[in-house]
Amino acid sequence: ECDAILMGGITLGTQRGYAAEQEVVAKLSRQVGLPVSTAMSATVEALKHLNLRTTVIATAYKESINQAVKKYYEDGGLKVLAIKGLEASKPVDQVKLPDYASYKVARDLFLQHPDVDSLLIQGRWRSVVYVQELEDDTGRAVVSSTAASLWWVMNTLGMKPSIAGFGKLLAG
Repeated sequence: ECDAILMGGITLGTQRGYAAEQEVVAKLSRQVGLPVSTAMSATVEALKHLNLRTTVIATAYKESINQAVKKYYEDGGLKVLAIKGLEASKPVDQVKLPDYASYKVARDLFLQHPDVDSLLIQGRWRSVVYVQELEDDTGRAVVSSTAASLWWVMNTLGMKPSIAGFGKLLAG
């Protein structure tokens, strides 16, 4: 009894790639008769919705995972200028990171690539709370993959989000 399905996590996209993930999502959508997406696909859509073409990606992931994440977003049509992670080896390790960790990684990437269109904070670590602060500090659009997932669900259901304080995407 739902109106849309959003699959969290990055495994499907990073292990199978963007195109294969899109095929799986389309097949599932046809089978269940509902819109279906993934968190990563929702993030690609969100970045495109904001007309962003280049990004830097901050993660808590290990380098091997980061390279799969980078390829996914590039295959989704974005130019990824850089990606950096904090080498968390397990999802539970992400929770143990300091609150400001996502802000620090994203800001460091921006300082290295000041001409970038956007900053993407990928993953479940504490990221949404710093989106507005990063946008204010850098003058660039900042998208958290968690916020992009919420945006996709609301947009798919015909709801026009207008949530202040969490960046351009959710501000509407």
